[in-house]
Amino acid sequence: MENLQQLRARNAYDFIQKNRNEQLKKIALKMPVMFQTNGLLASVAFLLSKTDFNPLSENLLKHLKSDAFGFCLGDESDIESIFLNRWINPNYPASEIRLLTDELISYSGWLKRAAETYTE
Repeated sequence: MENLQQLRARNAYDFIQKNRNEQLKKIALKMPVMFQTNGLLASVAFLLSKTDFNPLSENLLKHLKSDAFGFCLGDESDIESIFLNRWINPNYPASEIRLLTDELISYSGWLKRAAETYTE
């Protein structure tokens, strides 16, 4: 059985291998600091505003929907819907936003490592 670190690493390396491009590499290298400094909401809003980063935004959602997590992400299939309908809702639990942020900080560290291995 895969532990959480192995799941993060596998998801990150698979994503970088399937999406080899310089723009995604640049943002993946900045993501751990971005989530740490700005938090989940501001970071996701930034990613959603940049159409070049849509694959990365959707990858974050795919990772969070892994069976290993018990997050209440609802039935929405894209991160923009979840962002608009759940995460920025004032009734959405702040404790869950913090857990999601912590997970994306950890996961983005693996994305950064995977991106560092990317060469053209």
